[in-house]
Amino acid sequence: MTQISSDLHDLTVAQLATLLRERKVSALETAEHFLARVAAHTEFGAFLDLQTDVTLAQARAADARLAAGNAGDPRLRPAVEALTSHPDPVVSEQARWSLARLPRAPRL
Repeated sequence: MTQISSDLHDLTVAQLATLLRERKVSALETAEHFLARVAAHTEFGAFLDLQTDVTLAQARAADARLAAGNAGDPRLRPAVEALTSHPDPVVSEQARWSLARLPRAPRL
């Protein structure tokens, strides 16, 4: 775990959003960090239900969107196309969303 990710719980939401946008930390790394914190402090009984698989799938999808669809770089199309057949439906759906927004490379 990086120094940044070990201190994620001390950041404000705005600071965390900046790190995510700047890709200094991934959504997956962030989700894993906070899930570990929840698991380490179950004695508080703060959660009625914890859907770890859903949380991690959503984090992967967020990373895919930030890395691809919002980048607007046509060179990312092959990697995004590969994700459209990912077994996790959240990831594959996000990849299709991103792919629809990526421009095609100009033909030479």
